[in-house]
Amino acid sequence: MCQRVVDYIKDKGHLFTEPTLVLALDNLEQNYRNFTDNMPGVNVHYALKANPHPHILKELVSYGSGFDAASLQEIAMC
Repeated sequence: MCQRVVDYIKDKGHLFTEPTLVLALDNLEQNYRNFTDNMPGVNVHYALKANPHPHILKELVSYGSGFDAASLQEIAMC
């Protein structure tokens, strides 16, 4: 977990009264680029089952990612 997320949770944690998802989308891009830079010629396909959050999908589309969808609902999300 990146330090920015840790700091955010420490600062705002008292406000969380139910399970909360904190996304660090800049880490997503860094991880995607690290993976694709080290796997030249490989087409990346993200499994929506892992986390179909719309912000994640939008970011991955902008990077050129493909998707692995297992249902009509997941296909519609793409």
